[in-house]
Amino acid sequence: EAKANLAKKTQNKVLIYSNNKALSEIKAIAGDKLYRLTPPLIIKQELEELEFLYEDNLYMLPFGQNYNLENAFEAASLVSLITNKPLNSVLPLLRNLTKVKGRFTLVPNSIGRTIIVDFAHTPDSYHKVLSECRKLNHDSSFIAVFGSSGKRDSSKRAQMGLEIARYCSAMIITEDDPRGEDLTTTFNELTSAIPPFLKTRINIIQEDDRTEAIRKALALSQTGDFIFLLGVGAQTQIDYGTYTKPWNEVETVSKLLREMSCCKEN
Repeated sequence: EAKANLAKKTQNKVLIYSNNKALSEIKAIAGDKLYRLTPPLIIKQELEELEFLYEDNLYMLPFGQNYNLENAFEAASLVSLITNKPLNSVLPLLRNLTKVKGRFTLVPNSIGRTIIVDFAHTPDSYHKVLSECRKLNHDSSFIAVFGSSGKRDSSKRAQMGLEIARYCSAMIITEDDPRGEDLTTTFNELTSAIPPFLKTRINIIQEDDRTEAIRKALALSQTGDFIFLLGVGAQTQIDYGTYTKPWNEVETVSKLLREMSCCKEN
C-alpha cells in the first residue's frame, strides 16, 4: 500500500525490482514511468561486507545484509538515471559507503560473542536483521534485548515479540522510551502472540532497567552466541515522560564487557 501511494504521487521514474511481489500493482499505477531493476547476485556474504555480481562484473558493499544491498543498488540505479552515467560506472562507488550510526553496529569484545546494536523497532525490521544473521549462522544461539516505545503505536507489539520468538532462544524485554507507561503492560503486549509451544522453548525475561537487561543478556550468553540490542540504536537519551536520561547503547555494553573482564581477572 505504501509503495502504491508513492507511485501515485511521483511524477518521475518509479524504480522497482522485477521480483517484487507488488510489481503488477505498481505497473498498473506507474505505466511508462516504471523502471524495472534486475536484482544483483550475491557471490560472497559476511556480517560486515558482501560481494555481488551484476552484468558479469564483481562489486563490493561494506555492509553484509541483503536489504542494504537492495537499497544501495536502487540508489545507484537512480544516480545512473539522473546523471545519464552507465550503472557500471556508479556501482564501484558503493564500496566507499559508510554505515549509519546505530544501524547494525558490531560491538568489539574479547569474549567470543557477536553483539549487534541496531535501531530496528518494527516486526519487519526485526525480521530483516535476525533472518540475515540466521542465514549466515545456522547453529548460534540468538539473544535479544528489546522493548517498545511507551504511549505510541502498540498495535505492532504482538508481531514484534513473535518475530523475536521465532529466531531467539532468549528474549529480555526492557525499557525503550517508556514515557511513563507501565512496563508490565508493554511486556504483556509484546508476548501476547507467542504460541505456547514457543514459550516453552525460549527464555522470556522482563527487566525494566535497560543496563541490567544487557547485563543479563551477557550473563546468559555463551561463546559463539549473538546478542541483539534492538530499538535504541544511536539515541542519546531515554525518555521517561517527565524526564530523560542520557544514554549510549554501545558505551553501556562496552562498560559491562570491561566489568566482566575485570571480574574474570580477579
